Amino acid sequence: MEHTHTHTDLKCAHCGDECRDNSLHIEDKVFCCQGCQSVYLLLKENNLCDYYELNKLAGNSLKGKSFDDKFAYLDVAEIAQPLYDFYSPSEARITLYLPSIHCSSCIWLLENFHKIKKGVLQSRVQFLKKELALVFDPSQVSLRQIVELLATIGYEPSITLNANDADTYHKKRSKELYALLLRLGVVGFALGNVMLMSFPAYLGIDAADQALYGNLFRYLNLALSVPVVAYGASPFWYSAWTSLRQKNLNIDVPITLGILMLFVRSVIETVFMNAEGYYDSLSGLVFLLLIGRYVQQITYEGLNFQRDYKSYFPLAATVVLPSGAEQIKSVNNLVPTDHLRLRPQELVPADSILISENALVDYSFVTGEAEPQHCAKGQTIFAGGRIMQNIAELTVQKPCSHSYLTQLWNKDEFVKPKDTPTTRTAELFAHYFTYITLAIATAAGGFWLIFDSSLALNAFTAVLVVACPCALTLSMPFTMGMAMAILGKNKFYVRNSDVIQHLAEANSIVFDKTGTLTDPTANELKYEGRNLTAAQWTVFTSMASHSTHPLSQSLARLLKTRYAVQSLDEWHEVLGCGIECLVDGQLFRLGKIDWVSADRNTVTNDKNIALGIDGTLVGYFGVQQVLRKGVRTMLTDLATHFRLALLTGDNKGGLRDIESVLSLIPTVRTNQQPADKMHYIAQIQADEKAKVVMIGDGLNDAGALRQANVGIALTQDAAQFSPSSDVIADAQSLYRLADFVLYARTSVKVVKWSFLLSLVYNFVGLSVAVSGHLSPVFAAVFMPLSSISVVTFGVGMTALYARKFKL
Repeated sequence: MEHTHTHTDLKCAHCGDECRDNSLHIEDKVFCCQGCQSVYLLLKENNLCDYYELNKLAGNSLKGKSFDDKFAYLDVAEIAQPLYDFYSPSEARITLYLPSIHCSSCIWLLENFHKIKKGVLQSRVQFLKKELALVFDPSQVSLRQIVELLATIGYEPSITLNANDADTYHKKRSKELYALLLRLGVVGFALGNVMLMSFPAYLGIDAADQALYGNLFRYLNLALSVPVVAYGASPFWYSAWTSLRQKNLNIDVPITLGILMLFVRSVIETVFMNAEGYYDSLSGLVFLLLIGRYVQQITYEGLNFQRDYKSYFPLAATVVLPSGAEQIKSVNNLVPTDHLRLRPQELVPADSILISENALVDYSFVTGEAEPQHCAKGQTIFAGGRIMQNIAELTVQKPCSHSYLTQLWNKDEFVKPKDTPTTRTAELFAHYFTYITLAIATAAGGFWLIFDSSLALNAFTAVLVVACPCALTLSMPFTMGMAMAILGKNKFYVRNSDVIQHLAEANSIVFDKTGTLTDPTANELKYEGRNLTAAQWTVFTSMASHSTHPLSQSLARLLKTRYAVQSLDEWHEVLGCGIECLVDGQLFRLGKIDWVSADRNTVTNDKNIALGIDGTLVGYFGVQQVLRKGVRTMLTDLATHFRLALLTGDNKGGLRDIESVLSLIPTVRTNQQPADKMHYIAQIQADEKAKVVMIGDGLNDAGALRQANVGIALTQDAAQFSPSSDVIADAQSLYRLADFVLYARTSVKVVKWSFLLSLVYNFVGLSVAVSGHLSPVFAAVFMPLSSISVVTFGVGMTALYARKFKL
């Protein structure tokens, strides 16, 4: 008899995942799990099925979701109170971070959340921040009930130890954005009025006709330009001054020089020559520069990269009092001698001593080692370990702030700042551009000082006015902003534009194996053994469903598509061995082969799941890790452009399931600890001048991600990622890595082409400026035209190449 893990063409009507069969359905709609079906029914009962019309298959997968008492700590006032923005007995306000928000359907559903839950008065979504602002009546609905319902419909809030840090970060970013918008408003107001009062000059109205109001308009334009220069352009003044103090020339130095010359020359022409000046060009230039800054800033708001190890930790833990009663206590308040009770899948919040007889602990979160460790009574269990089976009792040894995990994170080599300069090409360009511009201006002034002194000052200032790298400055944020938006649309989220440049320069790629090249949620199971009766399969299905072991859960998902699950009265899970059950006088066992039966026969793989009845091995399921979609093609494509390496915490036996692609990876290292990965990357960077991209998926990769030129954190959920990453990549999009890197290279090329186009414009402008006859109308038309055309070129080419790469 043989059972295999198969896929069908059936798609879940809620989330779009593949369904094994149509056993879960409502009318013509099929669902992949009970969770998705329940959410559909909930929305249907509240007449909210328009959710699916806005965006087909918009829901989030709920397979494997189980909440139980996960949010019980929210019933504790001491823990919940700091989370509120405002609280009274009749009204409470709270802002929750919902990482699963991803489309217009999410916004629509969450803003109608008050229709689903009685007691919720108002709900508002801030899409860029992925935040839900709620107003509710605590006398009708509790915070725990709200959070549980949100989790049930696929929008589980992220409530962790660093929630306050994230809130501070968002508040800081909001203030920065507000200040930028205020400057844009002031400069925009000035620009509109300056252009309005400059129409007589644009239309060439005779001087005699505008004599009455000409001087008044000119001085009003001068007055309006003062806040433009002093307030609107202040970020550029500050940046340029900081650069000069450090004896360096950044891109803002020539920009501020151009702004200063525009203003000074305009004042001279207005006060001493009764001329129009260049106030419209000045206001337009600053306005466009601020728009560029705004585009850049909102592009960075998509995800918060400012997280540390605490992002993974819960707010509270269950403490057992001397009386035996349970108390929920804030993790920050845990002290040595506290007695913890942790349930399966819960993280150990602080270094502790095991007081249960034994425990199975998964340390992959910290070390990267995929195989869970068996721990005996009296053994130290370090923070970050995940309890895998049965309830574990522990005694806290150190506070959370002094745990091994905290020390690991705080090591100098793990937290040293990464050398990520602002775009080096632009800085190099600015350095030489400033000196060349000053040289041309001086030469032009000197020439006319000899041949026609009346034109000398005009020529000198005109060169500084026209030779402003504003087109270049605007091209950078708009082009890179477009590239970041396109990559983000494909679930490849980049921290900032510097990362794109580093990605374009990369020549080496290092992979972690566990959870990166392989998909831990898609283990393939193949049965070999006797033909069992339906009743026997039902027992084994029920046993697998009762077990908390990941392999048992994978088996349960497979068997439940064919057999029912029944309640078991006499069952027992043996730590590190498996689960056994007595049914009708027969002893059924499911687990390790040595435990199930002494008769192994030809079965040698300890990772297989054995089935036994009364001490006899009746069959087993072979477990094989599955490579992620398109990994072989991806590695083949990357091998032609990059040097590849694989660093894994697994031993050599753990590579058995990926042998088919190892020939594409020249360097493979096993049993790698976090520091080993980081030191390997540092070594090839120093010895071989390698530009390294590191791809990992756990906290154990934090040091390597930071050490690499570009650290890519791979995740099933874009908000649950490793700290220290430069890029957050959805696991399902890994197979497109070659496209992403090549697109980054192309985007940098587009910026360089924009540089050349900017130089062409500057050459044309300088040819007029050095003549000493630069007119205000020419400056008013030429400067905005050059900036807008360069921006259009950069954005247009970036979008065009995105189509080429099918992004």
